[in-house]
Amino acid sequence: MFFADCHAFMESGNNLLEQKNYMGQILKCLPLHMARDKYYDTITQSLEAAFAGESKEFIEKSLRAFEGFCCPETNPLYGKYFGEVATWLGEKRMLMPHKMEDEELSNLYEDLKVVLESLQDVEEYFSCILHDLNSLILLFYLTYSFTDLTESNATYSDLYHTVCEFLTGELDETEREAYLDTLNEQLEQAVEPVIDKANAIGKEEYELLQKVNTFADFAEDTQKVLMTEDFIRECFFGDLNDELFQFHLPEDLPVATEEEKKELFADFIQKTRSSLETLPVQTRKIAMQTLMGALPPIYSVSEVMEMVTNAIDSASSLEQKALIVDKVGMVFQDNHYQSLTEHAHEHHHDHDCGCGHDHEHHHHDHDCGCGHDHHEHHHHDHDCGCGHDHHHNHH
Repeated sequence: MFFADCHAFMESGNNLLEQKNYMGQILKCLPLHMARDKYYDTITQSLEAAFAGESKEFIEKSLRAFEGFCCPETNPLYGKYFGEVATWLGEKRMLMPHKMEDEELSNLYEDLKVVLESLQDVEEYFSCILHDLNSLILLFYLTYSFTDLTESNATYSDLYHTVCEFLTGELDETEREAYLDTLNEQLEQAVEPVIDKANAIGKEEYELLQKVNTFADFAEDTQKVLMTEDFIRECFFGDLNDELFQFHLPEDLPVATEEEKKELFADFIQKTRSSLETLPVQTRKIAMQTLMGALPPIYSVSEVMEMVTNAIDSASSLEQKALIVDKVGMVFQDNHYQSLTEHAHEHHHDHDCGCGHDHEHHHHDHDCGCGHDHHEHHHHDHDCGCGHDHHHNHH
């Protein structure tokens, strides 16, 4: 049933891209049994498939993003702002967890959790900065003065001046702590009514614009306001991770030539291979698995199924087999895939067939035509509702 589930999961993709995505997720769960030269040839073929019809500039920027995972140390910005984290990670680069004692491994895991939480905090801080930038864009382009923003409610002005005093060090430690304890509550009380009103106005504006085919009949001032709002939306930054990995290029760039693609892919493979070769074997294989799973596989569903079968058959222990199955199960769960086992259980033969009576313990040797099998050796004294007479005398 596990193999049937793997096959059904990959086939469940609504289109080829989604199917390839599912295949890549399955491949990341399998131990890598492939010669290195063949592996990098496979990666090159996946890159060719992924970037077919793309421009040289698009391919360059995309591969730079991949390098951030495969060989981050080659990026000149790596460790520039958080040098301590980069140094700590560098020190752990050659560790071999499978050779560690339980206590040592547990301590390392706890240390990794602390560093991960710190990185998540950094991400949160940058998200806040991004939000602040969006707010500044609004202020600058709408040309509001400080008086305009604060004249309707003195609370806004008080909050602004208190924050300035906090940042410039004019508040002592006790005052700072007292301010921080009430900051969120003050902001909610001041800002939430404004957001609610803005959302209501925005909804009303949207509904009105749905009824309009052209702006030509609007007054000149109204047209300017609408154009300004549209311009401001174009300036806004999106989600932090989207902005980090998103790039804007002209749409009319020429498609990369075969020579350009060959050079770019070869350079990427060389950098990746050089970096991964310095890692311990187990770590390198995991990194290679992850990279392969991140690219659209060149394989068919049947070829991936063969790889799944080989991985299970060649597993060195029952535990390794169970690990593969468990990893694949997590992929199913993450994609909300219902296994065939669950599906079959829900459609067990003891369900109500809909003709109006229970056929579970009865046996007929004929087809009455109602669409269900009534195999029965017992007398019926009722009409099951299927439209036929099932009363039989047995001697």
